[in-house]
Amino acid sequence: MVPPAAVRPTGEERLIGDDELFFSTTDSQGVIRSVNAAFARVSRYDAADLVGSPHSVLRHPSMPRGAFKLLWDRLLSGRPMACYVVNLAEDGAHYWAFTTITPLQDGYLAVRIRPRSGYFHDIVRLYAQVRAVEQEAERAGAGTRAAATLGAAALESRVRGLGFADYGQFVTDALPAEMAAHTARPGRAPDRTGTAGQLREVLAAVDALDSLFTDLVGLLNGYHDLARSLSASSASVLGASQQLRRAVAAARTGSAEQAGRARVLRTVAEAMSRPADQTVETLTQLTGQLDCLGPMIGGLRYRIALARLHDDMVEALVGEIADVAEPEGPLPEVEQLCDALGDGIEEMARAMEAVNRELTASAALISTAAEQLTDFRRFLAKWRLLVVRHGRGQELDPYVGPIDEQLSSGHDQLAGLQELSQDCLKGITTLDAGAMHEQLVRIRTAAAGR
Repeated sequence: MVPPAAVRPTGEERLIGDDELFFSTTDSQGVIRSVNAAFARVSRYDAADLVGSPHSVLRHPSMPRGAFKLLWDRLLSGRPMACYVVNLAEDGAHYWAFTTITPLQDGYLAVRIRPRSGYFHDIVRLYAQVRAVEQEAERAGAGTRAAATLGAAALESRVRGLGFADYGQFVTDALPAEMAAHTARPGRAPDRTGTAGQLREVLAAVDALDSLFTDLVGLLNGYHDLARSLSASSASVLGASQQLRRAVAAARTGSAEQAGRARVLRTVAEAMSRPADQTVETLTQLTGQLDCLGPMIGGLRYRIALARLHDDMVEALVGEIADVAEPEGPLPEVEQLCDALGDGIEEMARAMEAVNRELTASAALISTAAEQLTDFRRFLAKWRLLVVRHGRGQELDPYVGPIDEQLSSGHDQLAGLQELSQDCLKGITTLDAGAMHEQLVRIRTAAAGR
């Protein structure tokens, strides 16, 4: 192997093939344990030379240290992470990969694909800016760790400028987008209909598992759109209700001024302010709840996309084996992917349950807000009738118009929100983890050569 320090970037870019997926495993210190044929082809390293080498041999000097810091902070907490990475091949060419890394019991499993989504174009620009920040700090005497910390902060700041809470949310959204582009590519996988025996059984189970994942992707895309619609609608209704509460407060003040002639107006005005306050409080709670629902659905979509990628990686590994010769004995890399898939399915099931609980709770809050608004309308009708009965129309007319306007707007918006709440309840479903595990057992059994 050429010493990493001797490799100089040539500026040539090498693209990962449309049907190529990279696979590697490392120990807890990042020392490579195994790689697949696609990894060796693109990196131009011999697979035997890569095994036992630190993964840093592939690091390109333009890759921000801060991105790796954010990556490792997440991994060391025991959670899978994704990252756009530019690597340096042995011949000096560079190649971009969208990399997912999943903790194993005593190390890490990584799967990479060619980046294709719009997120990739954003990150190329951001990485250049962040690396410039790090290099300036290094020229000023900062060590690599300090430069990485500065780079991580700069990267977080820049992804917030794109509308994301942090880099973690950025890649959580990017993975489903990259997987959608990956699965939509033409000529997705070579024909393996002639594969027999152990490999054929693995591929059959992989296809069955992918069908289950595909169904979930469609469901979660609907969930994602629903969450955005709910959040936008609840924020709109909340704004209208806050304006309504201000109009009611003004009417209460005006009624108090008429208390000497019509005390009942003040009494009813004070009474109708209570359901108005309650409606605002309920909608405020709903808005906060929906703010949490969006990231929860995003996390679930991320988990499903990661599971699909691992499933595709099994298929790619089997294809590489089939291109060489029939296997003899166990397929340890496939079994490791099954470990990651099993953990991912369990996480997906828990996340789905949590999302469904939030959707049910949100629908209940919407119903509560509707009931409170109905109570308010009843008090308002009584108050307006009393205004006319006591001949206070001229004095209180300035307060009636704003209330009518806000009440009509809030009612129409709440009606739309109620329709969405029904969509929530209709859309709630459960993840069939049992069926997924059944296919996983098939893969494990065949991969073990039994």
